Amino acid sequence: VFTDEETGEKYIRLVRNEVLPEAILTAKYIANGTTYNIKGPGNYVYWNDKVSGTDNNDFATSGLQYYLNGEEDTSGNKGYMNYLSEETKSLLEERTHYLGSYLSGTDTAISVYKHERDVKDCEENKGATTKGIFPTAGCNVWAGNQATWKGSISLMYPSDYGFSADKQYWTTAKLTTVDGTSWMYETMPDAKSKYSWMLSPSSNGGDNGVYWSANGYVNGDYYVNSNTYGVRPVLNLKSNVKITNLDTADGSLEKPYELGL
Repeated sequence: VFTDEETGEKYIRLVRNEVLPEAILTAKYIANGTTYNIKGPGNYVYWNDKVSGTDNNDFATSGLQYYLNGEEDTSGNKGYMNYLSEETKSLLEERTHYLGSYLSGTDTAISVYKHERDVKDCEENKGATTKGIFPTAGCNVWAGNQATWKGSISLMYPSDYGFSADKQYWTTAKLTTVDGTSWMYETMPDAKSKYSWMLSPSSNGGDNGVYWSANGYVNGDYYVNSNTYGVRPVLNLKSNVKITNLDTADGSLEKPYELGL
C-alpha cells in the first residue's frame, strides 16, 4: 500500500509473483518510430536495447516501458497490456514514479527510498548538464533522463524489496543482505532462480540498470542494452480499489483476496 505523494491517496501496487513467461514476450516492440529488442534468451528481457541509436537507462523512454504499457505496436507485436483482462485494466491508474539513481551497495530500505526520490532539484525534470556519478546535489538523475515518469505498469523499486524485510531491518540491513528477512524472497516461487530488472537506473553509468539477483540481493552496473533479466510487472491501482471478499478470504494462496471497484 502506497501513498500518492501528489494527491495523498492511498493505493495498492501489485507485484507479479513470477517473472513473465517466454510465451508472451515479443522479440521486438516499436514505439515512436523506434524499434526495440525486447526478448532475450529464454524468458529474459532487455531493458532498453534499441535496434539503432543510442541506448541509455532512462526507463521513461525504454523499450521495456513501452512494451509493458502497450497493447499492440504498428507491426502487430503484442504489448503486456494486451494480456490483461478488461476488468483488470479498469482498475489501473497512472501514477508518478521517481527515477532517482540507486547509489551504493551499502544502502538500506530507508536510504535507497530517499535516493530514488531525490529528484527535486533536477533542472526542468531533465537531470544535470553533464553525465557523471551524482550529477548535481539533490538530483540523482543522469543528464537527459527524466526525473519522474507517470504510468500504470512499472517495475519494483529497490526500496520495495527492502521494505519486504521485517521493519527492524529497514535502517540496518543492506539491500545486499535482505534475503533472509524478506517475505518477498521467501514466498515468490522463482525468486531463488530468476534474476529480474528493477525500476532504478544505476548511478555508475548512463547505460546501467539495477537488478534483483537469485541470491536475494540488489545489484547495479549491468548494461540495459546487452544484459537480459526477468521482468515482474507492477500494477498501480486506483485508490478506490477494495478487497471485495474479506468475509471469505485471508490472503493465502488457498483463499486469495479479490479486488474490485
